[in-house]
Formats: sequence, C-alpha cells, structure tokens
Amino acid sequence: MTAIVETVDGDATTYDTTFDDKLADNTQVQNSIARYLKSKTGSDVRAVECTGIQKFAINATRTCTAIETNGARWEVEHYLTNLDGSASVTLKDTLLYAKSVESTVADLARNLSQHYGLAANDLNGFLASKGTCENMLRGTPGDSVQCKAILADHSTTDVTVRTTKSEDGKIYFELFPNNAHDLSMSGWQIADPS
Repeated sequence: MTAIVETVDGDATTYDTTFDDKLADNTQVQNSIARYLKSKTGSDVRAVECTGIQKFAINATRTCTAIETNGARWEVEHYLTNLDGSASVTLKDTLLYAKSVESTVADLARNLSQHYGLAANDLNGFLASKGTCENMLRGTPGDSVQCKAILADHSTTDVTVRTTKSEDGKIYFELFPNNAHDLSMSGWQIADPS
C-alpha cells in the first residue's frame, strides 16, 4: 500500500492511498463461490461474506462464508489458479455428498421394507428400495440432513440422517425414520473430497 500525504492543515492530514498489488475482484470471487456451492448442494446462495482482501496472484487465497437461501452456512477457501480469474473453491467442512448419504438411506429403505414385510423374497421389490437426499451431510456432530426412503412398495417415509462424530477422515452418523425412531441405524463413511 502506498500512502501519499496530500494536505496538512493543523492536526488534520489528508492522504491518498493506493494498493500496490492488484486485488481480486470481490464480485467475481463471490460469484465463483456461489456457483461452486450451488453445484455441490443444489441450493441457491443468498450471500457470500468475505473478510480481508485477496491479491490478484496465482495461489492467493481467501476464506469466505457462503449463506444459502435455506440459512445453511458454509466456510470456503477461494484459490486463484490463473491470472485470467480462474479459481478453485474448497469447502472447509468435512462432508458426505448427497449421493453418498442416499446409498445409506437406501440400506435403511431395504431394512424397513423387510421389517414391514414388503420385500419378502421379492428381488424386484428389494431393488426398488432407494433413498433421496437434497443436500450434503456435514461432518459436524449434531448436523443433519432430511432425506426420503423409498420402500419396496414405492411408498416413502421421511428420514433424518444426523452426524454423531467425525474423525480420521470418517463421518459417523445415525439415521432413522422420522415417524419411527426405534427403527434407527448407524454407520460411517469416508468423507467425500470437497
């Protein structure tokens, strides 16, 4: 930063300040983060809050918080990878992508189908059991995501998947039908790369 004294009037001094380094365009950084997060979560981003400044230089980084319209907050790192403004964005949270969570919800759907006698010796019905989730599961204990379990008879039930702990690159969780907590399961998966 260069500061040049413009005027001195008694105790008051006026400066003209300029940054010597070129800075990354804040709007471009925010838009890049919003696009990246939408591609990962499917949710719209309401705001991106960044503190400090980011030099316009290869490998310059900046930490920001993206806030989705549903209120979810994500800490991200923004890395400039090229001087054309190209960047890499990385989520700082350990997480499981929605597809990873859906595979576990599908297991619960198969267990529920068997429990309710919907898939007894019926391979097609058993294979019809699926899970759908609209968002990722964070590795922060207590965080949860809502999903749907599709049972063998194509009926659905709402399911909560909740993180219980995260360690050694693994996310441990419990999942249960919202209307039958006693039919819960637990498990773990290796965290997905962000």
